[in-house]
Amino acid sequence: MVEIRRGGPDDLKTLSMLRARMFATFYDTDPQTLAAADQDFFLSAMSRGDAAFWLAEDEARAVACGALSLYHLPPKPFSLKTPYAYLSSMWTEPEYRRQGVGRQIMELAVEFARQCGASHLSLHSTEAGRSVYSRFGFDPTNEMRLPLLIESE
Repeated sequence: MVEIRRGGPDDLKTLSMLRARMFATFYDTDPQTLAAADQDFFLSAMSRGDAAFWLAEDEARAVACGALSLYHLPPKPFSLKTPYAYLSSMWTEPEYRRQGVGRQIMELAVEFARQCGASHLSLHSTEAGRSVYSRFGFDPTNEMRLPLLIESE
């Protein structure tokens, strides 16, 4: 049986471990460097109320995660109020996929974003995740990205 709960500062190592597994599927990731950056980011953002994350755990270990960050941007005609929410770090261990674990984390994240007054919720998706997110009502957008800084380890 899998239980989902909101994570706290003591759970950041677990979140970082799952995030490292997620990123390893498409980046060459150093888990220790990521863990240090996660610690700095999440402790600061959580203390301001601008981030939350959830862990799914079976009896032995954490098997899934998801994180939500709030960002404050200038008003736009389609979104006069801020903040907006960004969902990241959605990862479910392969043997727990297609059992509703990710959906439950998504539901908690969407509810958190609504409670925080977010105008909208965005995310980046792999091809495999698009059908899951579209079932929640996510639509593709016209977002583009320009890398400005390549960080070295």
